[in-house]
Amino acid sequence: MLAFAVLSLFVTVFVVDLAAAIAGLNPEDGFVVLGATILAGTAILAGGVGFAKPETDA
Repeated sequence: MLAFAVLSLFVTVFVVDLAAAIAGLNPEDGFVVLGATILAGTAILAGGVGFAKPETDA
């Protein structure tokens, strides 16, 4: 999971940087990494929430 998280962060940095270039923006590198980290982190958390099963007393 850690390797997947790092890989998804690198891909998301590339996507955010490309999207900013298409929009004609030139953000600093720190803001690109921050945006990519937020997007990758929320995607990983949202994907992991589906695997949680509530405990039931039967």
